[in-house]
Amino acid sequence: MDHPFCHVELMVADPTAAVAFYKKMFGWKFQTLPMAPGMDYHMFQTGKDPGGGIMGLPQPGIPPCWMAYVLVPNVATALEKAKKLGAQVMQEKMAAGEFGWFGVIIDPQGAALALWQPKPAPKAKPASKAKPAPKTAKKPSPKAKKTR
Repeated sequence: MDHPFCHVELMVADPTAAVAFYKKMFGWKFQTLPMAPGMDYHMFQTGKDPGGGIMGLPQPGIPPCWMAYVLVPNVATALEKAKKLGAQVMQEKMAAGEFGWFGVIIDPQGAALALWQPKPAPKAKPASKAKPAPKTAKKPSPKAKKTR
């Protein structure tokens, strides 16, 4: 699939209570990361992709909800295409820390969907070629016989 679902996110008023519920419900493991002053992001892995996160509601008036993210090569391009196809852009391209960029649309049927573009992985440094050990001339053993 060219554009798979890659992440899910739960936005709720009480993320700590949600983390406790899902730990008990499914045994998910969480890693808490600071997101903004007074706000944490609770990353989880389900054992299979996609993983996800739990966070507080980003704005007043947003009801608690699960948000699905679709992987795209370029968020800005995908947002522009969505607009041309009749979607409403709710969140323009925005950086998500050191991880990548996202945007949010409301499709023509009224459903929200997030788009995700990960930052490229750092390029691995080329392996340095090991220098060969210096060659040392072997001196013939005084006991070695000369052959002609």
